[in-house]
Amino acid sequence: MTGRLPSGRAAQAHPGAGEQTNPAAERAAERARERGETVIGSAFLFSIVLFAIFLLIQILLGYYVRSVASFAASDAAALMARDGATEAEGEAYATTFILSQAGGLVIGNDLVVRADKGAEETTVTVTGRTRLLWSVGLDVEGSAPTERFEPQR
Repeated sequence: MTGRLPSGRAAQAHPGAGEQTNPAAERAAERARERGETVIGSAFLFSIVLFAIFLLIQILLGYYVRSVASFAASDAAALMARDGATEAEGEAYATTFILSQAGGLVIGNDLVVRADKGAEETTVTVTGRTRLLWSVGLDVEGSAPTERFEPQR
């Protein structure tokens, strides 16, 4: 009666009959068969971790550009809302701020800043695209109540 060992060899019916097995030799043979698996597994895991880090950086850069554009639109609207400020000043401020803070991440030709100074509210809209792995569209708006002088009667 013989059975199978985990190594695939047939076990003998009588342990004393035939050749004797050496457990240390069997472990050494097993290690030799598995040699290189750690290197392949580590290389695979390292590439996945590296890709995840790269993806996270791209997402954070996209968030940063949108935050800069949002702040520029809000700040330009507050600047333009003052009595005597013009739409051109607000547009120039927002464009300059975005290009100085995130200029390398924004496609300058696609950056459009529109300002509208109404009687009640001043609005600045920023649209454009980013230079990331995928082009994230910018479409943010900032507004502020328009200041006006009303003389006392």
